[in-house]
Amino acid sequence: MSTILIVDDHAAIRTAVRDLFESRFESVECGEAENGAEAIVKSQKLIEATKRAALEVGIRAVFSKHDDFAPLVTHARAVLQPLGA
Repeated sequence: MSTILIVDDHAAIRTAVRDLFESRFESVECGEAENGAEAIVKSQKLIEATKRAALEVGIRAVFSKHDDFAPLVTHARAVLQPLGA
């Protein structure tokens, strides 16, 4: 499932774009924001919700491809060490 955040100050435009994506792609979920500030807030909430959901089902850590490399290795080592890695 992919998530697309549609940002525009006109509700009719957001609805049209949403309808376009949802009718052409099976595994797309669309969110909407009226402006850039709202888009940032919604994006941050989505990221946090994804992390919480992952941890609830037993995933031990969540990393973003945008994370710095050095902390990523440190965190991965901490998560993998109890598993004998």
